Amino acid sequence: MKDETKAAYRHLLYVAMLIIRTDCQSRGPVSWLPWDWYRQYHRSRVAGATADWLHNLADLSARDFLGFDETMFWKEHAYMSRRFPKARFARYREIFDEYLAGKVFSC
Repeated sequence: MKDETKAAYRHLLYVAMLIIRTDCQSRGPVSWLPWDWYRQYHRSRVAGATADWLHNLADLSARDFLGFDETMFWKEHAYMSRRFPKARFARYREIFDEYLAGKVFSC
């Protein structure tokens, strides 16, 4: 795997962690409204599923991607997109592709 591709996967992982952090924590005041609870519950479920999808990427990133199966990774991504159609999982592929295309500045 090329270094640019590795960097794109690491960038994807970083951005996903920011999204997960935001989705797992309610940033507003405490609410007792049932629809607020439902919305936060759904966001937390999507965040947990995202973390489940990405945990092997994090492990393999730390091991310089030895044994990483890109095809399987993106098949799992497609499954997540179908499982949570409103969660915009397609955005993760866009983030990855934009990084590879040089549309995102790295630190």
